[in-house]
Amino acid sequence: MRREDVLDRLADLYNGRGHGYELAYDFYLLYHAKDSLDSGWEQRYWEGAHRWNIDQIINKQAHCWLEDHAGEEN
Repeated sequence: MRREDVLDRLADLYNGRGHGYELAYDFYLLYHAKDSLDSGWEQRYWEGAHRWNIDQIINKQAHCWLEDHAGEEN
């Protein structure tokens, strides 16, 4: 599955939970930051994110989230 598809699903999860669902908030912002950058727009969702580093930021956030939630049950 592509990174963009995963971010899209997480953004939808965030939207479906009434904007209070902490699990997906960062990924919601990253989805819109990447979408804006890919569309050629200036992004205002994630400070410091640019076309040349957005994928690294997404990877780092995903890795940190997985480490922080390792071993948690559903």
